[in-house]
Amino acid sequence: MVELVAVVSFEQVSKQVRRLTAGVLSKSTVWRLLQAVGKRALEAEERLCEAVYEQGYELEPGKREVEWLYVEGDGVWVRLQGEPNQKGMEIRLGMAYDGWEALQGEAYRCQNKRV
Repeated sequence: MVELVAVVSFEQVSKQVRRLTAGVLSKSTVWRLLQAVGKRALEAEERLCEAVYEQGYELEPGKREVEWLYVEGDGVWVRLQGEPNQKGMEIRLGMAYDGWEALQGEAYRCQNKRV
C-alpha cells in the first residue's frame, strides 16, 4: 500500500487492495494505516538521530565514493482537517543520486537514487 499510494489516490489504493485480498478497505482506512506506518518510520528515524547526535554513535562509513552527489528537495503545503490548533503542514520529499543515464528520446533516469 505504501508504494501504491505514492502514485495513485487513497481511493484507488483501497479499490486495488479490495480486489487483491477480497477485503474491504475504505480510502480513510488506507489513509489511517499509512499514517501508522509513517509514524513508526518517523519514530525509528528519531531514535537513529538521537543515537548519532546525542549519544555519539557513529554510522558505518559507506562502501562507495562518488565524485558528485546530487541532492534535490521540495515540499508542498497542505491544509489539515480536524486539527483545530494547526491549519496545515508541509509534506517534504528529498532525494540523492550520483548521476543519470540517457534513455530513449530526451528521457533520463537517475542512478543509485535514494528518496
